[in-house]
Amino acid sequence: MERENELIEEQRQLIVRRRQLRDPVALAVKARERGFRPPAHVVSLPDPTLGRVEDVVAPQPVIAHAAVAAVSAGPAADAPSTGDAWE
Repeated sequence: MERENELIEEQRQLIVRRRQLRDPVALAVKARERGFRPPAHVVSLPDPTLGRVEDVVAPQPVIAHAAVAAVSAGPAADAPSTGDAWE
């Protein structure tokens, strides 16, 4: 019984320590101390494997199932036409 109580107390201490390590304020302070800074300049590049830039920047929503939503980049420029219009 005593060993069980020790294990329960150790578990409580580990939970507290994990929560301390996940504290967003503490994480931000540690990141600053280690030299992490917000970027001064960001360049966004489109993924060339996804198709045209216009399709990547403004994707068209497609609902696959009532509970699951997906986003489609639209038809590929070289894809054969199936007669279906994208809306």
